[in-house]
Amino acid sequence: MDSIRDLTWVKQLHTGRVVERLTLGEYRVVSLRAPSSDAHKADQYVFRLLFFPAAGHKPVLALNLELSILGTACLTEQAGARHTRFETVDQDMGYDAFRRWALARAEEALGLRIEASVQAS
Repeated sequence: MDSIRDLTWVKQLHTGRVVERLTLGEYRVVSLRAPSSDAHKADQYVFRLLFFPAAGHKPVLALNLELSILGTACLTEQAGARHTRFETVDQDMGYDAFRRWALARAEEALGLRIEASVQAS
């Protein structure tokens, strides 16, 4: 599986806040919350789950709560060069609701079997 083409994740690992780290099957997962200061209002991602293969240092899947340039929020997926937009959601969507969607989507996209009770590590 190819790594995602959007390289903003590199900056976000340094400027964002790591919410949790998980191991799901053969993937290491990092969950990020984008910075929310006045200086970072232009960040298009609110939350991201980045899926890294066990033997790699670049994510192959990113699941995102993303803000459009018009200010609407939607759920998106990045895999390789592909960027898929799913439904529009409330801009105030909390992390728990985003996480539930992202883990369900990861099951489908990566063929994972994720228990509903996955805990942060």
